[in-house]
Amino acid sequence: MAEDRTQKVLIFPARPTGDAGVGDLLFLFSMGQVEDILKSAAVHPVPFAPSHIQGMARWRDRVLPVIGPEGCLGVGGERDRGTEGQRDRGTEGKRDEGKKAQSEGGDRFIVVRTVVGEGADRRSERAMFRAGGPVELLQVPGGAAPAAVPDAIGRADRVRAAYAWENRIIIVLDTGRILMEKG
Repeated sequence: MAEDRTQKVLIFPARPTGDAGVGDLLFLFSMGQVEDILKSAAVHPVPFAPSHIQGMARWRDRVLPVIGPEGCLGVGGERDRGTEGQRDRGTEGKRDEGKKAQSEGGDRFIVVRTVVGEGADRRSERAMFRAGGPVELLQVPGGAAPAAVPDAIGRADRVRAAYAWENRIIIVLDTGRILMEKG
């Protein structure tokens, strides 16, 4: 019996953002990148963070950035941040801020590992990506063909690859680039 060498991937839809063409996007991570999938996470806001950083969360005694993949692409990045940065600066409710950002109706938090840097500076980094729709484990989608990055994506430099598949576009984010950026 021949061994099935087809790579497994994790795939999930982009959150509806109101931007034309974004609703047809899927995000893909290889299972080699994925360390964990969480049903919920206490996300704590970070003042003055870039729009794609939704906050920070604890995972296995580490503090990781929580990233909205839509925000990475320059579409719909403010949706989940709400008005966290505009709250009263008093102490009332500070203890519960993280709990308010937990999983909303099916959100999942995907812990992704990537290698960044070169030579002696090469190291492994991790982040949580917030998936706002159903997360599926699939074989690499058959019939997917390389595609152009849709015009609705303002940050095409953060896309490693794009593929057309079943009338949708699969986006592979450049996680190393996203995690190395300063803003």
